[in-house]
Amino acid sequence: MQQILLLTKNILSEDKLQKSLQILNYEVFSTSSFLELSKYSQVNEQFLEYFQFVILSKTICNEEIHEVLPVLKRHNLTIFRSYEEEPAEQEKEFLENVGITHWLKDTSPSELLREKLQQALVADTYPASSENSMDSVDTSPFQRQKIEYKLTNVIKHLSKQETEFFRIIFTAHSQPVTREELCERLWGDKTTNSHLSTLSSLSKRIEQKFNKNGFSGLIIKTQWGDGYTLSNDFADQVAVIRRSPEVVTHLFNLG
Repeated sequence: MQQILLLTKNILSEDKLQKSLQILNYEVFSTSSFLELSKYSQVNEQFLEYFQFVILSKTICNEEIHEVLPVLKRHNLTIFRSYEEEPAEQEKEFLENVGITHWLKDTSPSELLREKLQQALVADTYPASSENSMDSVDTSPFQRQKIEYKLTNVIKHLSKQETEFFRIIFTAHSQPVTREELCERLWGDKTTNSHLSTLSSLSKRIEQKFNKNGFSGLIIKTQWGDGYTLSNDFADQVAVIRRSPEVVTHLFNLG
């Protein structure tokens, strides 16, 4: 479950937004005291490490946003500004100037909020200006959680056979997995032309689903004569997850 901190001047005004987020299975903590406490440096910043998202309510003025942002930006948070309607150009310019790249309408239906949150999470995890390498990826606990969340969202769209194929490749760290080994593990059978054709189809379908759900480029690479392995770029993106056996086990045992 993901956690959202909702900063507001009036908790009652956030009732609809909070309920919509809870329908999506987010845990929402709404507070009107955080802003006042932050003015006097009385906020225990360890409290912020519990959350992945912060939503700045429409009840908060821009001056107050200026005051609280330095505290929020010291933590690995995806920050939203909420509005009743789409913000005017002047308001969008303000958001750009203060470094807030995400906004939402608090009257939006749950399915639209879901997509907004997911897209923002992906964008903040893999900024377009950064390289997908272990040197550029923040490996804090919450960053790892974001990567795991993104992978989970794709794996739930895979068929049972696609999931097993991907799991075998994902958990093979050193050498490519041979076609012979894949046939044995998937079907308990020797290599046949039919099985080889199915392996190729599985690889293509998996890549299509990853590309459709937030990952770009090559996912599984075919090494002729050797077998299948993760592409270098994708392996770099998920390296932090692959190093944790407990997370990998949880990832492939969901549902």
